[in-house]
Amino acid sequence: SHTVQSTRMSKKRTVEEDQSSASDASDDDVEADEVEGDDDDEEGEEVQVDFMAKVPCEEDFHGIKALLRMLFRASNIDLSGASDHIIAHANLSSVVKLDDGAEGASAAGAAAASAAAAATADDSDAVIEGYDATESKQSVYGMMSIVELSDRKAGTFQQQIVDWVLSRCADKAVKDKFSNSLSKGSCGLVFSERFTNIPFHVAVPLFKALLGDMADAKVNVDHVWMITKLYESTESMGLEDMGPGPERRKKKKESVVRYFINPEDELFEEKATAKFTFSLTAGEGADSDTKMYRTVLLLPFAAFTKVIYDMEAQFQVAFTAF
Repeated sequence: SHTVQSTRMSKKRTVEEDQSSASDASDDDVEADEVEGDDDDEEGEEVQVDFMAKVPCEEDFHGIKALLRMLFRASNIDLSGASDHIIAHANLSSVVKLDDGAEGASAAGAAAASAAAAATADDSDAVIEGYDATESKQSVYGMMSIVELSDRKAGTFQQQIVDWVLSRCADKAVKDKFSNSLSKGSCGLVFSERFTNIPFHVAVPLFKALLGDMADAKVNVDHVWMITKLYESTESMGLEDMGPGPERRKKKKESVVRYFINPEDELFEEKATAKFTFSLTAGEGADSDTKMYRTVLLLPFAAFTKVIYDMEAQFQVAFTAF
């Protein structure tokens, strides 16, 4: 298992995090929408939270399924089958939970982590078949796994995911690259999921643990697929002059920007040999106020590995493995 040390989490939600969770609240609403705590807590107070990456077990089924549902939304993919597979292949998987045994662990830390999960998942995501992401005792706040796609069988969740991905790719040349990665050599799909407010610092030890697990299990793949989450934000760029006249009117200039919900995914995108982006429809859980996207990446495994070690140097994350 791996401990992410000295991770601090704010008890106050940020504007960017609220946008990524598809909130239609105004900036003023977001500022007012704080996680409830003790009356003595100062606004925006930070508490230290230590997370532990653990081997998944049966009790993690609903937590894993909740995270997968946030990725695939209202698709017809067998997420129960996918969750069972991840648990059955626990030697290639990790789940993120609170490290209750860490020195300085506190009820406030547990409450902050629990509130982060609640703040970034809507009701349909937070509660799935009896799993409540706001209960802190055994909550799953993130997970990492790899699922081999090359030996998939008809009717399995692996085939459903492949069909779901390829059906969204409109560019034939790009689609052929993804298809070839399945038929020529071996290919794995990497799941790197966590609630949005959980700090990105947990990503490095999870990715490195995955590499170690693959080496121990002698699992070799030539390529990896990654399905990443993005949201679209409209940002103000000041005022634009509307032309001459006695009363020169001005209108607000705006720029539309897309952000990766997991910021480290941008590093993988830079090394992808093929990629495409598609938007979620209303039937898939998107709403009219926030546009949500998925970008699917194809990387050679060597490039995937290099990004992880570059990420470690860039983020300078300290962790202890034992």
